[in-house]
Amino acid sequence: MGNETKTGRTGRPSRRAFLAAGSLLGSWLSLRQAQAATEDLEKWSGFLESPGRTNIGPVFLRTTYAHPKPTGRLPILQGATSQTETQFRILVSSNIAVRYFVAAAIGGERRAVSPRARNGGPTSQAVIDHVFVDGLLAGTTYRLEIEVTGPTPFTEQRLFSTMSDRSGAGDPLRVALISCQNDRYVDEQSSMWAAVAKSSPELLIFNGDSCYVDQRANGTVEGMWSRHITTREMLDVFKWDRLVPTLATWDDHDTGENDSNSFNPYRKVAHENFIAMFASDPVGGLQSSSDLCYSFTTHGQRFIFLDGRSNKDGSQVFSAADEAWLSHEISTSPGPVWLINGMQFWGGYLMGAESVEATAPSQLYRIMKMGAEALVPMVLCSGDVHFSEVMEIEPELMGYKTYEITSSALHSRTFPGQQYRSYNARRLDSTSKNNFIALEIRSQSSKTVEFEAVSLGAFDQEYFRIKADVRR
Repeated sequence: MGNETKTGRTGRPSRRAFLAAGSLLGSWLSLRQAQAATEDLEKWSGFLESPGRTNIGPVFLRTTYAHPKPTGRLPILQGATSQTETQFRILVSSNIAVRYFVAAAIGGERRAVSPRARNGGPTSQAVIDHVFVDGLLAGTTYRLEIEVTGPTPFTEQRLFSTMSDRSGAGDPLRVALISCQNDRYVDEQSSMWAAVAKSSPELLIFNGDSCYVDQRANGTVEGMWSRHITTREMLDVFKWDRLVPTLATWDDHDTGENDSNSFNPYRKVAHENFIAMFASDPVGGLQSSSDLCYSFTTHGQRFIFLDGRSNKDGSQVFSAADEAWLSHEISTSPGPVWLINGMQFWGGYLMGAESVEATAPSQLYRIMKMGAEALVPMVLCSGDVHFSEVMEIEPELMGYKTYEITSSALHSRTFPGQQYRSYNARRLDSTSKNNFIALEIRSQSSKTVEFEAVSLGAFDQEYFRIKADVRR
C-alpha cells in the first residue's frame, strides 16, 4: 500500500525519558539525520526554526461573532450542539442552591431547565451539573442564566448559539484544534486562550490531554477528581462570556498515566471522570460507539473521535469492535471525514514518541484501506507530541493525497526545535512553540474538502499557514 515510513525500532524509550535526556542531544542527532538524508541543514535545524510573524489582522476573512472574553465566574463547557439542542457541563459547589434558565439573547421569556445528572468525587464538594436543553431554534443566540442562592448569592449569564439551519454542505466551519492543556502553565494559558478566542471558533475540538490527571494526583480517586476541578477552575475557556460547542477525546495524561494503555490501573476512574467532564448526550448528528468513540456530522462533514488508550496494547491501538464501528462510520459518511485521535497516526518517524504507526502498523493500514474504499475523502488530526505540524500523506496510501494535522501544545512543556529530533519526509511545516491550529474548512461536494490551517500562538504570533484541498 504505497510508501511506508520505516521505524525498525524495539524497546523505544518513553517520551518523558527522552525529554529528560536533553534537548541539545536530540537536536544534534536530528541534524546528523538530516545530513544523512541529504536534506538542507537550515530547513531541519531546530535552532533555526522560524520565530513566526506578527499577525495584526483577522486569521480568516469571514467574520463570525465578537471574540469571547473570560468574564464568567462558574466554569462551563458547552457540549455537542445541533440546530435545536445543546448541553452544558457546569461546575458548582454541592452545598449551594443553583437554578438554571434559558432565554432568547434579546428579550423573550425565560424557561427553567433542570440538570439531567450531577457528578462529583466521593469527598469533594465540587460537582458537575449536566444541563440539557432542547426545543431551540436553529442559528439562534440564547442566554444561559444561572442563579445561585445562599450566604453569597449571585447571578451570571452566558451567551450560546445553536447550529445554523445553513450548516450543510458548502457552508464554511471554523474549528480550533487543541491539545495538551497543562494547568501548571498559569500565565501561558491566559494568553493562549485569548489567541483561541481571537480566532472566533465555531467548534472547539479537544483531541487529548485536556487535563493532566497523572500529575499531582497521587493516583487516588479524590486526587484525580481534584485535578479536573483545578484545571476547570483555572482555564479561561470555561469562563468565556460566549460559549462555544466543544467535542473532546482523551489521551494519556487524561487517563491518569503517562503513555498509558489498557493495563493502566487508573483507567476506570479516569474514564468516569472524563465522561462527567466532557461527554455529550445524543443530539442530531451525534453517534456513539459502545466505548469512548463517537462521531458528529455537521456542515456536510463527519468528525470521528477515536479512543486510542482504552484498548491499546503491544499490537493494537483500537479494539476490534471500535475498528468495525469506525469502518461503518467512514463508509456511511455523507461527506468528507475528519479522523481525530490523541496520538499521531503517522508518527513512526519520531524518536521517543507514541503513534498508531509505531504500535500497530497493520491496524493503521487497515484504517487507510477504509479511507481508500470510501466514496469520500479523509483527513487525519492528532496531538500529543508537544509541537504542531502538517504532514502530506502520499496518494499511494488511499488513492488520493491527504494530510495529517497535528496540533500541540496549547500550554505545556516544549523546547525549541524538538520536532527535528527525527527527520520526517512528509512534513510541510511545523513549530515547537505553544500554539494551536485554527482551521477553516468547507466541503462544496461530498468528494472534496478545502481547508486553511493556521498555527497561532500568543500575542498575535502566526507560525505557519497552509491552504489545501483533498479530492476523492
